[in-house]
Amino acid sequence: IAGRHLTKITCLPRALTITRLLGRRGIRTDLKMGLRREADIVKGHAWVEYNQRPINDADDISTVYPHVVRKLIAGELS
Repeated sequence: IAGRHLTKITCLPRALTITRLLGRRGIRTDLKMGLRREADIVKGHAWVEYNQRPINDADDISTVYPHVVRKLIAGELS
């Protein structure tokens, strides 16, 4: 779905949307955000995990972007 928009949807809005949609169906997910440093630049990324596995990203994303924020969500976003 995200690839069909005219503008690029970044990882955080995508992860929040997935979390909300699954939460509406009673599916508990973890919204995770991580950081990594490349030279003098700090980059951030957000993804969603279900049963400790990424559902909208590569399986190794938490090693590429060690998570610094983890939020358990079960439909609390409104």
